[in-house]
Parts: sequence; C-alpha cells; structure tokens
Amino acid sequence: MKDKKIKLNIKSSFFKWNESLLLFDIAFIVHVAYFKFWNLNKVFLNVSSLVFLNVSSLVFLNVSSLVVLFILIFFYNVDLIILNSLLVGEDFKFILLIPIKIYNNDIIKLDLNSSARSARAMDQAQPLVALDPLFITGFTDGEGTFTISITKDNRERKTTRRLLNNIDREIFSVHPSFSISLNYKDHDLIKNIHSYFKVGKIKNDLSNNAITFYVNSIEDLSNIIIPFFDNNSLITQKQADFLLFKSAVELINKGEHLTKEGIEKLINIKASMNKGLSDKLKKNFPNFIPVVRPIVTNQEIKDANWLAGFTTGEGSFYIRTKKAETEKSINRVSFFFSIVQSNRDRLLISNISKYLNCGTISNNTKYTQFRVTKFEDIDEKIISFFHKYSLHGIKKLNFEDFCVVMAMVKSKVHLTFEGFEKIEKIISGMNLKRK
Repeated sequence: MKDKKIKLNIKSSFFKWNESLLLFDIAFIVHVAYFKFWNLNKVFLNVSSLVFLNVSSLVFLNVSSLVVLFILIFFYNVDLIILNSLLVGEDFKFILLIPIKIYNNDIIKLDLNSSARSARAMDQAQPLVALDPLFITGFTDGEGTFTISITKDNRERKTTRRLLNNIDREIFSVHPSFSISLNYKDHDLIKNIHSYFKVGKIKNDLSNNAITFYVNSIEDLSNIIIPFFDNNSLITQKQADFLLFKSAVELINKGEHLTKEGIEKLINIKASMNKGLSDKLKKNFPNFIPVVRPIVTNQEIKDANWLAGFTTGEGSFYIRTKKAETEKSINRVSFFFSIVQSNRDRLLISNISKYLNCGTISNNTKYTQFRVTKFEDIDEKIISFFHKYSLHGIKKLNFEDFCVVMAMVKSKVHLTFEGFEKIEKIISGMNLKRK
C-alpha cells in the first residue's frame, strides 16, 4: 500500500493553541487520521507515547485539546483513554494514553488497570488472526509435540493402523499425532493455529484448564502437517523428533505397521523420540535398538517471525520492584526478559542473543538461559523488536503490561506513591497471576 499524504487545514483563529500542546495535538490528529482513513492493518506507535498534561498550569485542558478530543470521539468513533489523575508534588497530572496498535482497523487500547485486561476478556469470541507460517514454526519449536503412540490391545481384531502379531496373538495400535497443548486462557491462539492448517481438531480439558489442537489423521499428517514443516523447518532439537516422526508416518503409509517387522521398526524409531519408550513397551519389546537420532546443527535464526513465535511459547517478561526504604532512596523498578532451554539447544540460545544483540547467557547442568536486564536494551531492542514482530495470546498481554510499566518508569511516574502502587497492581496481574 502506498502512503498517502494527509493535509490538515486548521485555522489558528478557530483554535487558540496552547504552545505546550501544539505539537501533541497536530501529531495526534495525524496519527489517528492515518489509522482511520487509510485503513492500515498494522500501525505501531512507541508505547512511550504517554502525554502528561500539567493541570496546575493549564487549569483545564485548553480549548484546542477539547475540540480535538470531541471531534475524534463523536465524529470518527475513536476510543481514547483518560486515566486517573496522579499527584506529582503539588501538581495534578492526567495521563492520556495514545492507542498503541491497530489490528483489522480496530484500535486496541492499553489500560494501566491490569485486572481490567484479564484473560477472562478473551473468553468472548475473538476474530481470527492470520498467523505467519514462520511464527507457527517458532511456536511449535517451543510448544509443539510429535508423538507415535503404540499401545497393547488384547482384543483380537484388525483395523486401520493396527498390527496383528501372529506369534503371540497380541494386537498393538499405532497412532501418530501432532499436537499443541496450552493453558485454556490461550484458546484463541489455538483456534488461530487450527484455522491456519484447516485440519485437525480442538479438545477442551477444562478439568486441567487445558486446550489442545491435534492432528492424528494419516492423510492430514501426510498432506498438510509434514509438508508444512518440510518447507518451514524447525531449528530446535524438535526438528530431530519431526524427522523421526516423518519416517514413522512413511512406514505407516506403506502398510509396514501391519507386520511384525514393521512394528519393531516403529518401536526403534519411538525409542529415539521425545522421552523414549515406556516401561511397558520395553517389557514387550526387550530387544529394541533405538535408531540413530538426527543431529540438529543448523540453528541459525533466519526470520524474525520465528523468534516472535518461539518467544510466545518460551519467552518470559517479568518485573521486580523495590520500594524506597528511606527519604533519600527512591522506588526502583527492574525489567527482565528471558528464554530458558535445555542444554541441548545451547547453540540456539547463543544465536538468539546474537540476533537481538543484547543479553547474557548462563547455564547449569540441565538448562541454558538467555536474559536481558539492561534498561536501555529492554527499551530499545526487546520492546522495539516485539512491537514490530507481534506476539500472540496471553504472552502478548504480558508484553503489553510490560510496556506500560516501562513507559511509566521512563516518565518517572514510579517515583510517586500513587504511580508505584499502580505499577505493583499491574505486576500483580501478569504471567501466572493473570486471571
């Protein structure tokens, strides 16, 4: 879409501009006009676009600002948020929060009251979002699972994907499956993934507060899922599981699962996938020999959408606060972004650090962690990156809260009693505490 020029014809005789608000008013009109009239699908404004209006010097919002707000609200149906006043020294200040993002031409607002933006609001039907294929690949690298289920069945009947062992008259069912299971709060993200593939089913497990997208049809696995990941390669160790999974599905398509030799091949493949064989399968197939597990060496991050998807699954945004203990000390707010993986993916973690050009890496006997704590890196690299390459689901809400607090800290709001309380309220509704 080509950019179109916007001309503003504002007569100074009609608006008595207050000099301190002139730039704000013009910039705000331009932004909203651009959003509403040229129908952009995605427009990003820096979350730090918080404007503080000093009421003590203005007494009330000046005439020009009121006119601008009324025109936008009543004539162009633009939703604005005027948040509660904050007492800063002897002055009262109001915060006007400019809308941050637009999806499908709808303005999505950020509210400092995190509890009002809980995951429960997502229970209402949300419009489907078209996901980038590499976002799905990255998310699958974090949350997807490829499994070959082989179970013993004493019923002597033979159906599709079943083996009748003529030696001991035992029947084994073979079920390949691709699945993504999440907390039920992320049901909209699951629906978006289901919508992308247009195959598979969604299972709600409300007793465990979980929701799962899964594909177990041989036809759909062979024609949709496997070709997708052939064209959009995984780069964590999950790629090895995928390649083994693919070889197992190929055996099933050839009908080899209906022979004793075929089931043993599948057992040997399964032994090298995920957590290996169960004790029951080891007992039934004591002579199994695990196939050689593929070695994943190409862990270069080639697309930002992959990292957005992987972070949606594996990344963490969290904030810590420390209240001033003396009159001479100040309230402190610290920001953290991290990704933790098994040591098997240590190279990948290193590549993420290089890709984002920030952070530190630490590890123990099991895990490797990428962590960013430097204020400037959080603001200029992490936040800027995920504004451009959007997260989805609950992680997106956590990121937005993270951004709001960052904007408040940059504006020194955390130094006030009321501002610090608002920040702690936002933090109390993030991550696992989000209702």
